Amino acid sequence: MVDESGYETTPIAHRSPAPSVPAIVFLFWLVVTPLLLSNRMLNADGDLPRHLRHGETILATGDVIRRDVFTYTRPDIEFVGMEVGSQLLYTGVYRVAGLAGVALVASAIIATTFALMAAFLLRRRVDPLLAFLTSMAAAMVGMMHWVARPHVVSYVFIVLLLAMLERERLPRWWQYALLFLIWTNLHGGWVFGGLLCGIYMLGWFLESRRPDAPLEAMGRARNALLGGLVAAAACFVNPYGAKLPAHIVHHFSERFLLDNTSEFRSPDFHTIGPKFFLAALLVLLLSFALSHERPRLPRLLLIVAGVYFALISQRNITIFALTALPVAALSFDAQWRRLPDPRELRAGFARASAVASTWPWVGVGAMLVLVLALRHGRVGSIELVPDQFDPRIFPVALVKQARAEGLQGRIFHEFTWGGYLLHAWPEQKIFIDGGTDVLGADLMRTHMEITGLHPRWRQHVADWKVEWALLETRRALAAQLAHEPGWRLNRCDRTAALFHFDGTPAVVDSLAPPRLSVCADTTLVDSARVVR
Repeated sequence: MVDESGYETTPIAHRSPAPSVPAIVFLFWLVVTPLLLSNRMLNADGDLPRHLRHGETILATGDVIRRDVFTYTRPDIEFVGMEVGSQLLYTGVYRVAGLAGVALVASAIIATTFALMAAFLLRRRVDPLLAFLTSMAAAMVGMMHWVARPHVVSYVFIVLLLAMLERERLPRWWQYALLFLIWTNLHGGWVFGGLLCGIYMLGWFLESRRPDAPLEAMGRARNALLGGLVAAAACFVNPYGAKLPAHIVHHFSERFLLDNTSEFRSPDFHTIGPKFFLAALLVLLLSFALSHERPRLPRLLLIVAGVYFALISQRNITIFALTALPVAALSFDAQWRRLPDPRELRAGFARASAVASTWPWVGVGAMLVLVLALRHGRVGSIELVPDQFDPRIFPVALVKQARAEGLQGRIFHEFTWGGYLLHAWPEQKIFIDGGTDVLGADLMRTHMEITGLHPRWRQHVADWKVEWALLETRRALAAQLAHEPGWRLNRCDRTAALFHFDGTPAVVDSLAPPRLSVCADTTLVDSARVVR
């Protein structure tokens, strides 16, 4: 028999035990992501521990966080959370399976995303080999922002919404409502979902104005508009009500925050991650140059928008991968099929795909991940997935010691360590963390001026009555505090240095040997004085 793709296939009754394209994609990333990328996923920044602390707070109080109770710099400021559902998900997993479980769940979400992309392309009758290559390429382009944080949940919803907008039978209003109601309460990425509906609405409207417009163009424009309206209405159905969309609008109007947050900056093509995006972009340009057919306007607009967003902010490269690449595959599928097929590789792949199995493989993979998570990432004595934060990146040892000794007082610290302090030292109020959408631009500017040794840095420290400073060992501010009157080096290791301000001048003995030998071979101890 011949399938809808034009390839000769075996009847479905003779289904093969081999994995299907979606199953292959799912299993590949389900294995590769936690085994090779979990350390980065857990330690890329301090946001994961911050989200875990927020989740613990919600579970302990039985309500969402409405006032900031974590900092001494913004006491009781109004708090609006954009990731409540995801925070609770991660916290629940952490309670049962630790950090290894969190890494494995985030990996499973990512693997599901690209498996859904492959399934979506196959349902739209894209050549199976092209569907496989597109899904794998999209994953490689977008992996630079794979971190165990709430935003990975939005990846699944972006693919689901794209599949809804592209399917032949138009979605009903309640399908849009169900998707956006869940999405709104998991992560703020629903904003892009509404924008995606708007792009399709505009594209189909412009398509309907063309002389050769397909009959369904205007109907599809109205349906995409319906999706956008449902998204606008659903965003108010959350624990914060109208404050949530207002908060997101305000956050993206804060240019200082966006300009000084690394993931919101434009990609640096001299680093490895953005080079995958650059390669995908060049392939797209070449495909358009060689193509004899025009993509439909909704797809063309989506590709243009995806490129624009990715060039503006490197965190949007994943959005480009999730949207522009699959619609490009839809647009160029016919031309792909006309390419030479040496050794019938493409046809053979299609025949195997038509009779392959999906759910048995997905089920087995999910069960193995569940067992590994419950064992906290260990198989016997072998740790396959880390179950702790990396002490080379976070001040694990110093915080543990300081907490055990009950040290108290206002502390200044590295920006990315704020979330870790919330998690590992919950009794301690912090200066700042990654939740700058709540804490505001002024506090971030102050932090940058202190760490950058701005002429006002001493005044900022005095204004906030800072008593402790927890800094990277090689930070210039750490070297400065080692010589600053009234500041004493309390302890340090290769990762962090803890200083205490007691206001009294120190007696310096330049001939005394360093009393903190654990700091050997660090810039700090080479320049620090010894206090007696």
